[in-house]
Amino acid sequence: MGGVDDRIFRELARGFQLQGESRQLCMKTYQNLASLAEYKVMGVQVLLQEAKDENSLQTSRIAALQVLVDLDAEITEEMVSLLLELAESTDVALRAAALRCLRPWLKSETSISEFLLK
Repeated sequence: MGGVDDRIFRELARGFQLQGESRQLCMKTYQNLASLAEYKVMGVQVLLQEAKDENSLQTSRIAALQVLVDLDAEITEEMVSLLLELAESTDVALRAAALRCLRPWLKSETSISEFLLK
């Protein structure tokens, strides 16, 4: 798989705008590729970009957050900041998706507030 760059992830993320099985297939393919250790950081970055892109369809932004939860990625300060920002959204579905992403880390040994103070 040499030569994988973020364009592949961006194209798969565009598929999050599709309907039904097509969207599910894009999400699953994205998750499978991003779960490979050497591509995880790149995959997470594109997911975060998609989730915060206010010009993207709501379904696409929520799909990006669903894939992010499924990846079980290591939490970063950028990720926490973005998820907290999305959790303040007036869009209930987007807010719920952001909170689902934060849930595993809220249960971890280090609370988000402690993490941000580091």
